[in-house]
Amino acid sequence: MAKVLDWDSLIAQAKEQLIKAVGKRKDNAAAAFIGEDGEIKVTGGYVCHAFLNYHKAKIIVNSLQEGSGYGDNPGRVLAPEVEHWFVDYMLNRSIYKDAFITKDATQALAEGVVLIDGDKPGNLVGGAAVGLRRLWEHVYVARAAYDLVQQGVNEDLAFAIGHTIQAPSEINPATNVSWSANLNWHTSLNPDSLGWKGLKNLLAHKFKPTDKYSLTGHYRNYSDMFAEQGDGGGLVAIIRKDFPYNLCKGERKGVSLNPFGAALKAEEKVMGNSVPYNRAIEVMAKWANTHLMEKINA
Repeated sequence: MAKVLDWDSLIAQAKEQLIKAVGKRKDNAAAAFIGEDGEIKVTGGYVCHAFLNYHKAKIIVNSLQEGSGYGDNPGRVLAPEVEHWFVDYMLNRSIYKDAFITKDATQALAEGVVLIDGDKPGNLVGGAAVGLRRLWEHVYVARAAYDLVQQGVNEDLAFAIGHTIQAPSEINPATNVSWSANLNWHTSLNPDSLGWKGLKNLLAHKFKPTDKYSLTGHYRNYSDMFAEQGDGGGLVAIIRKDFPYNLCKGERKGVSLNPFGAALKAEEKVMGNSVPYNRAIEVMAKWANTHLMEKINA
């Protein structure tokens, strides 16, 4: 007769062992893995989630690192309302929501851990764990996504657009930013894999699942899980080509007397401009809700 496991007790033990192993601040990515036989293994001391490739867990207790970076960087830089929105979005409404057992964002932030279901596809598990790194790494992604959502942008689209912002960790209204980055390092999305079909898949939560994580212990292929073959240029290229930086700068419409004006504007669109954050968010929100959504829904 198969042994009946007390999963609530195992989860409590795994949380305790995880906190003991990595400390309250949770300096690096770390997790406790509960196997189908109830065995608990703790992995920590990493700066990424590569250790996910070495376990076939039924439940993963994934830590939420304190701090805005690695080493001695003290405390997070995101405002509490941004943190709560971001975690709540990830757990309950995002493309990764089905991978999370934890659904209470307040509890997750208080405990510093979330539970992930290992019986979900490996790429969904990987995207869920890696995506939450925006709390301490590439934090401007979460900040930009939050501010775009406050302007009425679809949450999934805002999350994707956030992966193209070039900004410092701490942002104020006058901080100069651009929409020219490709933040695919330690992130759950590669914006260059999101052409028009990829964006449509993203907003529809449609992806090509890999095998269950609990069967394979593999979390690969999460950054391109919404991509379509032959989909053309990605989101970064789309923004560089068409985003109206001139509106961010408040330039007047009219005929330019400068013969190099057209060439200069073309170069700005390709290379990206440095414009005040609040204005960049305002213009991006309007452009996303019209130009991007019209193309995605076409």
